Amino acid sequence: MPQYMLILGGVDRAKKIGQSKEHEAIMAKYMEWTQNLVDSKKLVDAHKLKDYEGRRLVFKNGDVVDGLM
Repeated sequence: MPQYMLILGGVDRAKKIGQSKEHEAIMAKYMEWTQNLVDSKKLVDAHKLKDYEGRRLVFKNGDVVDGLM
């Protein structure tokens, strides 16, 4: 069975919308989706990556480059 890694971003967008109704609706959908994965035993593991370590990859002129955090 194939396995996938999901990396979520969007910190800038989250800062813009803050704790709004839109944010609450997005989080409710995400939590429902995650719970469905748990219930179906498809979620292997979940944890936060370390903050401010590593690299940020961005598209520039059709190439993926190190965006340097």
